[in-house]
Amino acid sequence: MITAYVLCGCHETALVTLNEMQRFKEKNDERDDERNIPYKPNAITLMTILPGCVALAALGKGKEIHAYAIRNALASDVAVGSALADMYAKCGCLNLCRRIFDYMPVRNIITWNVIIMAYGMHGKGEEAFELFKSMVGKEHRGEEVEPNENPTSDHYACVVDLLGQAGQLEEVHELVNAMPCEFDKIGAWSSLLGACQIHQNFEFGEIAAKNLLRLELDVASHYVLPSNIYSSARL
Repeated sequence: MITAYVLCGCHETALVTLNEMQRFKEKNDERDDERNIPYKPNAITLMTILPGCVALAALGKGKEIHAYAIRNALASDVAVGSALADMYAKCGCLNLCRRIFDYMPVRNIITWNVIIMAYGMHGKGEEAFELFKSMVGKEHRGEEVEPNENPTSDHYACVVDLLGQAGQLEEVHELVNAMPCEFDKIGAWSSLLGACQIHQNFEFGEIAAKNLLRLELDVASHYVLPSNIYSSARL
């Protein structure tokens, strides 16, 4: 029921339903009935309801859910921890988001996505890049990254976009060149080209355009964006 309300965008109703669920449990606990079923929110309940706190900007309610997760030993669950970190990031609490991330005993690809995007949305491209490098290959506080948690071409394109918006075009160029050869680099080169247009950088814009034309010769935007950069530079 809570999931249905969240999917329909009825976030206030979802939170009310969560409260009713807990009250119903307390009422039933007073009866010595073998049919008594404790309706206790679990990890799935929490990870489902937390996006509603973001949609309503209900940081206080999000903190209540966080406290409940701690009391009931759910905060260490990777799905709950990732959802809590995402909630804090989108409610403007980057420090709390990072604290959740640092204390999570287990992380997966979603957790890394959350923390990287958190720093990106708060305009901290350099920190996002450093986290991405930790995700790519080195152990982070003794954590082992499983094979299915390795970054994909989409992750590279995302970090390229974050760094490009911050104007760190040299770092973007190095990152794209460091991508595994089997990855599709079209999205990454496109992000770099778009960033070069924003920051009017002819040098890296030309490099990105040449690589895109080599990969996709018949895409019109690969010609239009370089032309705009040339025009802005009056070349």
